[in-house]
Amino acid sequence: MVNVLGKNRVQSSGLGARTLVSLAIVSINAGLIASVHADEIVELDTIVVTGEKIERTQQETTAAVTVLTEDDIEKLKVTKAIDLADQIPNVTVGGFGGILNIRGVDGNGGGKSSFSWVGATRARVSTTTDGVASVWTGGNLLDSGMWDAQQVEVLRGPQSTAQGRSSIGGAMVIKTNDPTFESEGKVRVGVENANSKNKYQTAAVSSGALTDDLAYRLSGEFITGEHYINYVDNSSTADYNTDPDDIESQDIKAKLLWQPESMPELTARFDLVHKAQEGPYINSVNPTGETYTATLADDSNGEQVGHRISDSAMNAIVANIEYEFSDEVLGTFVGSVSDFDNKYYHNADDYPFKGNWEQRNISLEGRLEIDRDDSDFKTMIGASVISDEADIHNFDVNQDGSYSSDYYKGTTETVTTSIFGESSYQMTEKLQLSFGGRIENEAQTRDATFFSTEGLSDSDINNTYLLPKVGASYVVSDNTTVGIDFRQGYTPGGQAFERQEDQNESYEYDEEYVNSIEFSSRSRVWNNRASINFNAFYNEYKDYQAYSASGRTFTKADNSTYEGRAITNVDEAKTQGAEIEIRVLVTENIELFATASVLDTEVVKFEKDTSLEGGELPFSADNTYSLGFNHQLTDSFNYGANFKHVAEYYDDLDNDASGDDSDVVGDYTVLNVDVEYVVGDLTFRGYVNNVTDEYVTTYDDSYAQSVKAPRTVGMNMDYAF
Repeated sequence: MVNVLGKNRVQSSGLGARTLVSLAIVSINAGLIASVHADEIVELDTIVVTGEKIERTQQETTAAVTVLTEDDIEKLKVTKAIDLADQIPNVTVGGFGGILNIRGVDGNGGGKSSFSWVGATRARVSTTTDGVASVWTGGNLLDSGMWDAQQVEVLRGPQSTAQGRSSIGGAMVIKTNDPTFESEGKVRVGVENANSKNKYQTAAVSSGALTDDLAYRLSGEFITGEHYINYVDNSSTADYNTDPDDIESQDIKAKLLWQPESMPELTARFDLVHKAQEGPYINSVNPTGETYTATLADDSNGEQVGHRISDSAMNAIVANIEYEFSDEVLGTFVGSVSDFDNKYYHNADDYPFKGNWEQRNISLEGRLEIDRDDSDFKTMIGASVISDEADIHNFDVNQDGSYSSDYYKGTTETVTTSIFGESSYQMTEKLQLSFGGRIENEAQTRDATFFSTEGLSDSDINNTYLLPKVGASYVVSDNTTVGIDFRQGYTPGGQAFERQEDQNESYEYDEEYVNSIEFSSRSRVWNNRASINFNAFYNEYKDYQAYSASGRTFTKADNSTYEGRAITNVDEAKTQGAEIEIRVLVTENIELFATASVLDTEVVKFEKDTSLEGGELPFSADNTYSLGFNHQLTDSFNYGANFKHVAEYYDDLDNDASGDDSDVVGDYTVLNVDVEYVVGDLTFRGYVNNVTDEYVTTYDDSYAQSVKAPRTVGMNMDYAF
């Protein structure tokens, strides 16, 4: 499974196989240690998974999912959701714009950067927070904060049957804490330093009862400081941003919980959300060596990447209502209205531009769960409607930042309606069958021009997708459950422009599908002190959407043709691999955790460019593995460490066509350490991320490298009341 199919790829080192063996040894040793302490009553907590729209324990879930609880998030010392993925197998973080890539599936979808609005593309990994979906803009313009988070689930593999659109590669589901009727609160101050630059965190949360029926929760997080990349203004002409290093973000939530004593079957929660983020957003530097520098004009090596800065904000209203019609029937309604407003610009000598992206989203979803005591059937059925209206205007500017001419201007209206559901049948005491799926219709209308040329006018796409899911699980013993399931996933097609100023043709790209089959094993062993979760998968993609420098053939006015950058469809591709996650409570105070994965991807058929057949999909590292521990040394003092290794991978569908390793990235190991000390109501934490200061490149092309943060030293203090 770790054999390399790409023609130019450096051969695998076999680390994946060795890692799996090493983890097996670790788990066996941990089990032996645990057996020595068999008289101690310690066990792992039960984890409940909600991302598939049905609450199940992780033991009962066949989908590959990593669940990080509030305690896990605190131990990992991260402020943004995307940074949590560093401990998850078969996941890479980065690429252009800084996104999640799961199981060798490029999280950008068929487009990146400007192709997200030129082609109205979709992400392949959805992110939702308390029922509100993140807007996809081709880059990580508005991070999801981790302050006051209760649980984060990262589901790997197609989640279209449960989550719908934008989740063919997986989903991240974030749940923040609900209001409490008991008074509680916490404040935090923190600082961290990377590349001699400081970033400051201030956060607070307060919760309690307003009346016997009403409770509130108010939380806010504020981050200010400087980015770890040096944004150098070395241009004498292009200068319309005075402080490109500065970063500032806000994440504010106000929640009201209504649980009327006169109607105990009703629970209703209403949220107001405000997020804002200003500063650099794609973590790109000049591709001239291991330096964290981005220049406006050509540097001494003739390279520049420019400064890409955004000023984004999102406001949302959310309603989440549950009603127990009886002990056997539960109804759930989730509705949200969100407004996204983003201003961004690319400041550079060669090609400066500015842009505005405004989008309104209305999402309504209702579900019924039926679990009758006198039946072996359990059923969930739901329906949803999502409406998006995006208005985007990008324009070229003069060197002083003033308007020059339109670059792209257009609107995209999308309405997605679906019905979905899942039923399970307890065929025997140990064997359970499940079946379900989703029927989803998407209607898209676009009006747009590109470089003021003739464009799309009331161009419509309207398609319906049928996505089945079937599976089975078998209880091997009180400790182990195995399962298998088949599901389909999809990403809708769309309409786009060829992105060249001298020639602009509109075209359509097709929807993509995946057929996925997955085997799972869930075990709780050693007196419930250890969990071993294993998944093996095989996916076949049809019309896989990809960005390619020679994606389509275009015709000029003189009838000559040329190959242009475009969104294209790979006729057939496949991915296969396996993952294992192990957690062990060695003693009441010592926890070990380890993960490993192997992955193999292949472009099976690509009629547009047969030379790429047999190559690999981008962002598909042959193997990843991680290892870590936490030790509660005393009641007051805790310390821990963890590392993750990611093998090398290509960042482009063309693989390393030039033969100079310019498209080969990854191959890094990041080590993090942390300590925690509690004194009364005060908690002090210190941490060092990327201890060895490894230079990590996640995307590389002729003008830019995307990099992860260098060594980062931080500390924070919490006061609970």
